[in-house]
Amino acid sequence: MGYHTLVRGEIKISPPLLPEEYLTSPFRAEAGDPYYEKTVRLENGGSLVPYDEDKPFKAYTLVADITGFIAHHGAGRRIEGTFTCQEEDGTNWRAEVKCGRVLCVYAAEVWPEDLALLKQAIHSGDAARIAAAAVALVEALEKEHYQQR
Repeated sequence: MGYHTLVRGEIKISPPLLPEEYLTSPFRAEAGDPYYEKTVRLENGGSLVPYDEDKPFKAYTLVADITGFIAHHGAGRRIEGTFTCQEEDGTNWRAEVKCGRVLCVYAAEVWPEDLALLKQAIHSGDAARIAAAAVALVEALEKEHYQQR
């Protein structure tokens, strides 16, 4: 039971893992390996990819697995990229890796009534009113949809 998530994308590793690091890494596995317990896997030592990009899977530990990879292999490396995630319930989010940190960004829902003030401001033609309404909308959306881990 539980949600399945379709995860797509790639996180680049530079410089790539050395052959001996790749061969002994706990993040090395073949796609679809039923005994592999992580949500991400190494691909040729140069990138981190979803466990299975072709079908949804239980991705409850995605952020923890990415963070674990960074802790295990990140020293002296640049690790950056994005996984886009689409859950069964329609929730869309991204796991973005920048500067050794994972940032979860959730897609923002905008309801028609949330746009009413912006629409009124646009119709008024008053540039200051348009700018103020746009800033208020953007601040409200950003406040709800960013989480750093």
